[in-house]
Amino acid sequence: MWKQIKEVLGLSVLQAIGASVVVWLWSLVMTNLSQVFQNSTPTVTTFVLMPLIFMITAVLAGGAVLGYPLYLVLHERKWGTAITLVALSLIWLGLIAAIITLLAIR
Repeated sequence: MWKQIKEVLGLSVLQAIGASVVVWLWSLVMTNLSQVFQNSTPTVTTFVLMPLIFMITAVLAGGAVLGYPLYLVLHERKWGTAITLVALSLIWLGLIAAIITLLAIR
């Protein structure tokens, strides 16, 4: 029982950290994208590149949080564990966001 709780807690932390890293990398790309596109006039490339980067980031972050819980539901029929894992991952993501916000305010 305690072993399963520790596994779910550990996985939720890893999933939250993985999603946070993906979002952090996306923010780095977005903040430095102006250096890549020096011209001020928007082009077709920028209009295509921005949504593509956003969609790739959304898929990677969603996969980091929902990938293993979907496996648990579809292959092992462990609904309770999957829902708990998603809920704990969201709680960890909220805590990470709160910590980053508090550090940014300082």
